[in-house]
Order: sequence, then C-alpha cells, then structure tokens
Amino acid sequence: MKIAFDSIDLGSSNGNSVYTTGLIKALAATFTDNEYEVFTYWRKRIRTQEVVGTMPAIRINNILPHPLILGKMCRPAVNAVNAGVLRHAFNKADLYHCTNPECFTFGIRNPVVTVLDLIAFQKEDWVARGSKDFYHKNIGRIISESGVVFTISNHTRADILRHFPEAKDKIIVTYLGVDDRFRCLPAIDRSFLNAFGYPEENPFLLYVGETQPRKNVHGLIAAFAELPMTVRKNMHLVIVGDSLRREYREKLSALVQEKNLEGFVRFYQGVSHDDLVKFYNAAHAFVFPSFYEGFGIPIVEAMKCGCPVLTSATSSLPEVGGDAALYVNPDDSDALKGKIRQIMEDESLRRSLREKGFLQAAKFTWKKTAELTYDGYRRALH
Repeated sequence: MKIAFDSIDLGSSNGNSVYTTGLIKALAATFTDNEYEVFTYWRKRIRTQEVVGTMPAIRINNILPHPLILGKMCRPAVNAVNAGVLRHAFNKADLYHCTNPECFTFGIRNPVVTVLDLIAFQKEDWVARGSKDFYHKNIGRIISESGVVFTISNHTRADILRHFPEAKDKIIVTYLGVDDRFRCLPAIDRSFLNAFGYPEENPFLLYVGETQPRKNVHGLIAAFAELPMTVRKNMHLVIVGDSLRREYREKLSALVQEKNLEGFVRFYQGVSHDDLVKFYNAAHAFVFPSFYEGFGIPIVEAMKCGCPVLTSATSSLPEVGGDAALYVNPDDSDALKGKIRQIMEDESLRRSLREKGFLQAAKFTWKKTAELTYDGYRRALH
C-alpha cells in the first residue's frame, strides 16, 4: 500500500508536527511492507529526512516550489501549481492521509483526515481569524469527503459529533504517543541550568507549551504571584515554549513587572529536546492550567519523566491524565493558587502522582497509535 502525506512543515514543536512525525515513523517501523510518501518543498528534503528518519519504507518527495519563491505577488499562482501537483500525486497513491485539515486537497479518490481539535469552533479568540474562517467554511466538507476521520481524544470526538453528527460511523480515536527520549533520568545533573542563567540550586515549577491565551499562562503567573513569599521562598516559575503572539508576550512581561516577579519567572524559547527532558526531570512539579486541549501531550511527557502534574479539569485533560494528575478549574484563580501551593508543599502527594504518572504515561505509545491508524486505513479502503 502507498500512503501519501502532505507534510510540508515537519520539525516544529506544534502539535500537528509532533503528531505527523510520530505517526509516520511508527507506521514505517511497524508496517514495513508499505510505502509512506512525504511531500515537501524543494529545499526541505534534508530537513524532512532529519525529522522522519531514513527508514526504507519512507520516501521523501521534494517536488513542491515554496509559495514565496517568486515573491508575495505570485504566491496564489504557485499555490495553485502545488495544489495541482499534489492532487495528481495523491490520486496515484492508494490512500491520502491529511494530518492538517487546513492543507486538505479536495477531490481525491481515497482521502482520510486527522482532526486534532475543533478549537476554531470555540467562541474565544484562541486561533487566528483565518484559521477560524477556514474551519467554519470547510471542515464539514472535509469530513464528508474523508473515508475515515481520525482524532486524538474522545473529547474531540464529542466536539466533532456536536457539530457533525453524520460523521459518527467514520470517527476513530487514536491517542498520541510519547517519544522514548522522554524518560526518567537515573540522576539529574542540574548544572545544565547554568547555560540558561538559572541558579541550579533553586527549585522551580515548570510549564511547557506555547505562550498564548488558550494556555492560560497569564492566569498561571497571576496565581503564582499571589502565593505568600513565605511559601514561594526560593521557588521559581520556568516557562518553556515559543510565543507567536507578540501582544500576549508583552502582556505577560507587564504582569511579571507589575507583580515584582523579575527573576522569579523565567521564559525560555528554542529549548532542545535533550534539555527539555532535563527540565522535566529537574522540576519540582509541572503546572499546565490550559483552558482547552485536543490532547495535552506535555502532561504525558512530564509523567514519563517522573514529574508530578497539576493540570486543568477541562476538555481532554482529565481523559489523558487519568488518576495520575491533580486537577483544577482554570477559570478559578483562587483554586489555582491553592492547588499550586498544595503540589508545592505536599511531598507525599507529589510522590503518589509521580508513581501513578509512570503507569498512565505507559498507556500512550506511537506503536499503538500506528496500529489503530492502520486499522482505519483498511476500513477506508474496504
């Protein structure tokens, strides 16, 4: 079987890239008789190969000119050429798997799609206006044309059915896996923190993820600021993740200054995978008070590294965290402050969450994701 993917932007830290990369690698390692063809831009072959690996079952096809190769004025024309090239290539494959609905190519004979979430259907301004408009205009047609609709949690499945009940018989839930590099280190050398300008002897709470309104980072900092100084003492808050919204980044910086938290709240971007594993291992606890997640992979990464987790009792997070996390209502600032204090001070709670976290994280593997996905491929073709 030949399965085609239109994965032109692999290697970033966003959820779609993590999912697509993990899935392709697991499929190629588990079902080796198939061919997995990844389409990308002319100059992205080496980068794509670095991300998905060099397994024999994976073929990288860098036949697409970049949309800006002739400048902004010619972008629509280049996009039209690329769409025609992809449509021809996908129709030659046995199956076309679109892992990002915003890249869906219409009019393909055997498409399947992955819908990670329907955040665009929420009333809040959590996605760009263009993305919100695209989903409202196109996602119904995409679901209709797709033989199977994969999604990554039962919560997202329920969201899809709320808007598109006719899709009931074609939805398959395939939880995400977690890369093996996320693990509990036998001994953590905290000296790596020196490279980040952080005092290695000081304990810290950790947040990992993009800093944007949906993630409730502002609420996290505000709650941390309200803790009595006698409780905080030398405790710091470390925030690891890129920030694509300048206005929100400036809002966070203003809050840190307003609350006199300079030095107590640290922001780090561009952290390597190896250092991220060390951050999880070195953290006192992981705090992830997001308002809405399609899955919430950082909480599983933290659990796999032996870091106790505090997260939100909303969306998919209780489904993914199971009994291995401490939960809070992210809209309740007093409750968030109280739960942060609890996980900071209760050593027996942290120890219990740590042990339960190992068991919970073991449920999520890319091999299992690949097996469920492959079952979906067979269903789509019969």
